[in-house]
Amino acid sequence: MAMVIVPLVIAAASAIASAALAPDTSSYQVQERGREQNLQVPRSRYGDNIPVVWGRARIPAALVWADEIREVVTTEIQSQGGKGGGGGTQTVESKTYTYFANCGFLLSDTTYAGVTVEKIRFNAELLWDQTSTHPDIAGVTVRTYDGQDESIDPIQEAIDPDNAFPYILRSRVFFEDLPLEKFGNRLPQISAEVVNFANLDTAIADLCTASGLDETDYDVSDLIGVDLQ
Repeated sequence: MAMVIVPLVIAAASAIASAALAPDTSSYQVQERGREQNLQVPRSRYGDNIPVVWGRARIPAALVWADEIREVVTTEIQSQGGKGGGGGTQTVESKTYTYFANCGFLLSDTTYAGVTVEKIRFNAELLWDQTSTHPDIAGVTVRTYDGQDESIDPIQEAIDPDNAFPYILRSRVFFEDLPLEKFGNRLPQISAEVVNFANLDTAIADLCTASGLDETDYDVSDLIGVDLQ
């Protein structure tokens, strides 16, 4: 029996020695996906036109406020090799970067009547309406304002209270946690389909008043009840 055990012991010792002397081939790699190096938030500009809507219209939105873009990192670690398989352990740490924005857009002047936001397009693609939100922007909170109240958007007030305004007589839309992956991690161009349920006589009278005319200078009685829809 001893003649059998000795060779086995010698072989085991040889294997242990070889493993101890073998170079360590373990590795650790870090892979990054979707990281942006230059995150810039566009700013609003003075002098942009503010549309007035009677009836239904699709209008461009003007950015009036935006917080710094928020970066979220998701980390996943995977290891292969090592014990029992020979060789070193191969470890890969994968980091995936996603970006989100809080921002607000001005839509229209509501001096004469408030408006209802029915649909919102992002880079010309319809992704939100009053009943549904597209999966590409799932998780976003959308708040619309008809311009007839003095509400301050809560996310702007929480993050930037010194610059939070009610935007009286201005319809607007605010986005909270808007995912930016679909838009190349940039704020998209926003346009909205809005409706003002005014009649034709109201629209003509408002235009005349805005032009400086007195009520005695025009007559819209024949237009009463004519629907702009």
